[in-house]
Amino acid sequence: MNRAQKRVLIGATVAALLMGAFPPWQYNVHAYGVQLSRQIGFHFLFSSPHLVTKGVYLEAHLNLGRLVVEWVTLLLASVGLLLVFNSPPKGS
Repeated sequence: MNRAQKRVLIGATVAALLMGAFPPWQYNVHAYGVQLSRQIGFHFLFSSPHLVTKGVYLEAHLNLGRLVVEWVTLLLASVGLLLVFNSPPKGS
């Protein structure tokens, strides 16, 4: 593993940890037979956002599907960069 690959690996690890520490959140509202789901951004994992709108409490949930997509995208990009920065074996 060369220097560029090590940097890619360290960067991907830091990015994955930050994605896990600040995951995407969404809120769900069930009112009048209609279900609404809206993205409310990225917040720290252990302090879920609390939303109050006109006296109605909106329940916040982790958007696990989006988090998995983020991690898979990061994994694919990292593997691609590791292959791009792959140096040929010495002696060839």
